[in-house]
Amino acid sequence: MVWGFLISRLVWTAGTWALMRFRPVLAWEGPVVKELFAYAWRMAGNRFLGLLALNGDYFIVGNRTSSLDLYYQAFRLPEIVMGGQLNAMSAVLFPMYSRIRSKGHEALCNAMYQALGLVALFSIPVGVGLALIARDAITVMFGTGDTAAVPTMEIISITGCITGLGFATGDLLYAINRPGLLMRINLVMVPTMLVVMWFAAPHGIAWVAVSHLVTQIVFIGIRQVIVNGLIGASMLSVLASTWPGVAVTAGVLAFALPVRLVTDAGFVSGVLIALAGALGAVLALGVSRRSRAVFSDVLTRLRGA
Repeated sequence: MVWGFLISRLVWTAGTWALMRFRPVLAWEGPVVKELFAYAWRMAGNRFLGLLALNGDYFIVGNRTSSLDLYYQAFRLPEIVMGGQLNAMSAVLFPMYSRIRSKGHEALCNAMYQALGLVALFSIPVGVGLALIARDAITVMFGTGDTAAVPTMEIISITGCITGLGFATGDLLYAINRPGLLMRINLVMVPTMLVVMWFAAPHGIAWVAVSHLVTQIVFIGIRQVIVNGLIGASMLSVLASTWPGVAVTAGVLAFALPVRLVTDAGFVSGVLIALAGALGAVLALGVSRRSRAVFSDVLTRLRGA
């Protein structure tokens, strides 16, 4: 397995060099190395803190409760569905910011508003949709629909809505060469979150999820305020940028929530909730011109990524 991974990385690197017509030269340029290292160690620090934020709760739940299996069940589906797609979205946002960072603060503000619209359109409806099918997904996949795994997955899914919005400011800080600022924020956020989780865990895994949600709301809000100050953005405009996602979420809730309330847990119920939510989302896109425009922009950017 290890050899397979190494060979695949070697082939990928060699292929990239060939396509880009890049020919590496063994040389040491002090100023270039210093500049790269100054950026790279902050990036590495953020990656490490991100891993702690993503996996530290498993350590706490495993040591402070006897419900690690239920917590893993609750966390896994939102992580797979939202994590992969948000990382793909990040691959679109970072190049966009990098292209316009030299055009001034106004251009950066407009780009951030656009990025918030993109991530809100995905993260808010999907997070709410996952919360709505949590009961059925846990019941069908693990047979533990009558346990704390269900409310825990519901809370974690809503947390994903907030975490997704943070991608807009995180990628912007990377693009304007301020990873150190992001790392300082994360150096406060991650330990705070883990300490709160440590004391919340004995009260149940749902409270661990609540700790995650509250921490994300507070610190992503703080980060948004800091970024607004850096580039001169308006908080009112920031909130308005999320409207496309809010509009689609309203459609999802309007159609899927009644189905969730009148059905019993099971595969058929989950399918019906998902279909109702999808129908509500499509109708909301049809009604909201702004949501429709942002959705078209998402498709265009993903195809070109």
